[in-house]
Amino acid sequence: MKDKRIFKPSIFLAEFYTEAVSNDYGISECAKEVHSQLMRKDENGNFPPISKENIIFVTHSTGGIIARYILDSYRATFRNKKIGLCLYASPSYGSKIPFLGRLLSKVTNHQLAQELNWASDILKDIDDRFNTLLAEKSINITGIEAFENKAPFNIPFTRYRVVNKDSAARYFNNRKLIPNSDHSSIVKPTSALCASHEFLLDYITDEAFCSPINQKSSDIQNALFNRYEPKHKEYTIIRDVDAHLTQTISQYSIWICGESGTGKTTSIFRALYESDIDFKYISLGSYIGSSVHEIFDGILTELDEEVYAETHNIQDCIKQISSFIANKADEDEYFLFVEEIPISNNDMFVDFSNYIFALINSLSHINFKIALSSIYRPNELSNELTKTSEVLKVKEWVPWSNDEIRSLIKLIEKHTGIGLVDVDIDTFGGIPRLVKNHFKDELSRQPVKA
Repeated sequence: MKDKRIFKPSIFLAEFYTEAVSNDYGISECAKEVHSQLMRKDENGNFPPISKENIIFVTHSTGGIIARYILDSYRATFRNKKIGLCLYASPSYGSKIPFLGRLLSKVTNHQLAQELNWASDILKDIDDRFNTLLAEKSINITGIEAFENKAPFNIPFTRYRVVNKDSAARYFNNRKLIPNSDHSSIVKPTSALCASHEFLLDYITDEAFCSPINQKSSDIQNALFNRYEPKHKEYTIIRDVDAHLTQTISQYSIWICGESGTGKTTSIFRALYESDIDFKYISLGSYIGSSVHEIFDGILTELDEEVYAETHNIQDCIKQISSFIANKADEDEYFLFVEEIPISNNDMFVDFSNYIFALINSLSHINFKIALSSIYRPNELSNELTKTSEVLKVKEWVPWSNDEIRSLIKLIEKHTGIGLVDVDIDTFGGIPRLVKNHFKDELSRQPVKA
């Protein structure tokens, strides 16, 4: 799977020996094996991976333990480099599932399996040493931690996971429960919209890894931002609809629908920040093809990381969401922003709208508001949402006018120093995302160090 938003990464697949009959080949041996691969030229004489200035370890399960062991044991190797550590379902403190390591280790004398038991001596030692490494800041390390929310092998009605949150989220503030994932599927995204991939993409983008933008000024990085933050205000075209949205969002819940790439998410983020509203953000991009009940289960899962099993029915789900928000409301206020709602037809829109109204109504005793964003637009907005119109305003986000696109192009040209030559403005179809992608393509043709 390719994603043009990640510019020209050099990819190296590291391997370490682990089989049922690997006997006493444990974590330290695996780490030595991988470190040697990082230091070695390949068979074609290409420079080794360690020669790169920026290195990202994208790891799964035991691979995360190996990576942390390497970073601590070979500190000198990584000095003066920018290191990213992406831990996906890594049992940093072991696994609590009894059969994961104990059965295999007893039958085969599998040392690595023994070492993966909960709070094993070697895992506690690696945990202590890695925490010390982060505290000392002798290496420039940032990272993310992703953890699963389903039992393995699709076992229903159980809270057991191969790696729980206590083990998988220990070192970085940037951590995420990946919805609808088990220990295997968490690293097998089926599209660029999967939550596991988007989590990695956002990290790489935010930290300016693997991008020519890393070699440019922060001005360029900000001009081509993916997700709006307050620092991007001067790099944003403020249209009349944006100004109106900012006025509306502090008074009403809103639903913005419209074509992909028209800036719906950016407009909502900007309005929330401009209005100084604290909010909880949820993306449902990984729930394409799901039922309305499954979509609300996804919202509940994103809100409450302790929810591991699907609810019995949608009414129960709404009740749990309402209870959670009511308990978390700060001074009786709570704002929820849900984007990429995967609605595919009008019947689904009506059902989803009715349940959203039920949720809003259940929280009428607090100041609860919600911002929704979806590509799907019903034929008649007024007919579908008559009963919610007093609290929920629906607005269509249409493609930009040519004048607005020209203004955006001039703004980006100003901050990047790249001019568009012989480009027909109509080719962008009023989609600002396509404009930014065009500039990114121009930058991607430049040499990179990462």
